[in-house]
Amino acid sequence: MFPYGPQALLKAQLKLVDALTRVDFEVYAPEAESVFLIGEMTRWRDEKLAMHRDPDGFWRIQVRLRSGQWFYKFEIDGEWLADPGNPLRAEDGIGYGNDHSFLFVGEGDWQVRSDVPRGESFEISVPSRALGRAVPVTIYLPPGLDRRADYPLLLLLHGHAMRANQWPSNGCLPAYMDNLLGEGAIQPFIVAMPAGHDGVDMTRYGRFLAEELLAWLPRVLPVTSRPAQRAVAGMSIRGYGPLALALDHPEAFAYVAPINEIFADHVLAAAPELNDAPFRLDLYCTLEACARLRYEALVRAAKPAQGQLRYTRIPGVPTWRHWNAMTRSLLRTVDTQFAQSGANSI
Repeated sequence: MFPYGPQALLKAQLKLVDALTRVDFEVYAPEAESVFLIGEMTRWRDEKLAMHRDPDGFWRIQVRLRSGQWFYKFEIDGEWLADPGNPLRAEDGIGYGNDHSFLFVGEGDWQVRSDVPRGESFEISVPSRALGRAVPVTIYLPPGLDRRADYPLLLLLHGHAMRANQWPSNGCLPAYMDNLLGEGAIQPFIVAMPAGHDGVDMTRYGRFLAEELLAWLPRVLPVTSRPAQRAVAGMSIRGYGPLALALDHPEAFAYVAPINEIFADHVLAAAPELNDAPFRLDLYCTLEACARLRYEALVRAAKPAQGQLRYTRIPGVPTWRHWNAMTRSLLRTVDTQFAQSGANSI
């Protein structure tokens, strides 16, 4: 079904994350009357955990968690606060407004390893006529970059209410790329992670991505201008994600991988022809959101076409803890597409 068997890879990964690790949480609140731990481990407000106060003014609790990334906050006398002792913070709507804290438990591809070469990540500003302003784009360059080469390109979109830097932070994209390259699991390619969607028409934003950004990047970076060596993946903003973008610009990408994209009506209408599209399509979704995001409807509508859509599902809700579990197989499948098109002869 997939060249590298992502279903098998995901099953193996899930077995590895089954073990529970003891994690200690603490927050200094000497005057507080009640403090609770809330987050993914408590289904936020539904099952919040009471913390106990020690004589030193700290409130503490110990919980056992599976390997991966966990979002959390503290509820102090009814007020929700991010962990003041943890510099890892992000904002994506999961934590009910403002910043939430996050941490990583156990070992995984998200870790920065000292035994592998590290690539370079930085932000650039890309001018856009379609949007009438410049757009920030975070770039990942693989280690040992050859400025005379013509690298394949992966465009990674973030989701609704997320900060644009969440693929590098919560998504740990640089670490995943460095580790996969270090072990020889993939060949080098460049990743672009654009922002700039706030308050804009998403169709115009799509024109910026497919027409302006893809033309601008090869002028400043050693990146391909050939559609056969370009891929787009990631989430969606207000129903506009990788598949909607690829349908609006069918010649822009050779590989498309939506991750929990909210499929709009025009995407569902195109479902019967998806297997004949000029790009390869792989669907990724967390099980607790597949039906709501209309993945099941898309797959059913596509069945009259040639064969069935490739569809990877993983247990859980649409948060980074579960998306992280997809990243390895996603990047390897992207690499396979590039290799099949001859892109990785750098």
